[in-house]
Amino acid sequence: MREKDNYLDLVNRVDPVKVLEALEFREPYDFRISNDGYHLRGRCPVHQSTDWNFGMDLSKGKASCYSHHCFHEHGRDIGGVLYAIIKSRKKVIEFLEDIIANNPIKVYNSNYIYVPPTREQLEIFKSKQSPYLEERGICKEVQKIFEVGFGTDESHIPRVTLPIRMPDGELLGILGRRTDGDTHLRYFVMTDYFPTARSLYGMYQALQRGNNGRWILMEGPLDVQKSWHLGVTNVVGAMGGSLSWQQASLLAQYGEEVWVVRENDTPNANGSTPGDNFVRSAYRKLHDLATVYVVDLPKHVKDVGALDDIDEWQDALDNRRLLRE
Repeated sequence: MREKDNYLDLVNRVDPVKVLEALEFREPYDFRISNDGYHLRGRCPVHQSTDWNFGMDLSKGKASCYSHHCFHEHGRDIGGVLYAIIKSRKKVIEFLEDIIANNPIKVYNSNYIYVPPTREQLEIFKSKQSPYLEERGICKEVQKIFEVGFGTDESHIPRVTLPIRMPDGELLGILGRRTDGDTHLRYFVMTDYFPTARSLYGMYQALQRGNNGRWILMEGPLDVQKSWHLGVTNVVGAMGGSLSWQQASLLAQYGEEVWVVRENDTPNANGSTPGDNFVRSAYRKLHDLATVYVVDLPKHVKDVGALDDIDEWQDALDNRRLLRE
């Protein structure tokens, strides 16, 4: 196995908590369950702090340190934590191999074992339908391919349900996208919490069609479905505004090129946009693993979900730009 392939395989298999423990992120620490996932909080293993300024979202594999003394970047996943401490790839590989050898059972913390949704749960959601996606220009044929259903969450908010699968088809979890127009908690996990950073929305379906070694990467699940409706199917969604190391490794495992779609967002105080940040996050994780391009959308639309013209979408793809440092 090539060194790159070996590294990517290990990152996908390693337990983030065991990595933190190996970096001496040990008790005392705090474990909490909140509305958006499972969290660890404690002393930073990167700059060896005495204050509790380090946190990790176990559901997403994201880690952050809020101390100005720390060179660790805000929002990195476990791969970034490793690279902040161990600079040599060879040492990282040896580090991961040792953790996996001594921890064969994959758990996400000492109190919680991830339980995937059952086929019965999926079928219950699929048995109900909503006109919401059709009203947004996504045909029923595409909805069927993505197993779209309908349900309400624990707060009785109506949501279309979006099953998330691993590239081999394993059912990882089920997201719910609210349909009532409110933007608060737009996406919600409808079943047990699951690590979204482990997969990419639509990768399983795209691999069934064939991607010719090329991925078009966007942020949201509905953007992926809209692209299918417009006839472009080698698309995947990061399910958020950044790309994890595990997602980057999947893109590299199944392709040589990644075209990153930049959304047209309102600039913040420093002049950058969430779309810019998404492109930067993707490039930072991918530039050593694949050839990376950026796709700029027409100015009159915010995202792919707002496109209705296949020619506009194809023109944007044809005019992609190679990203360089």
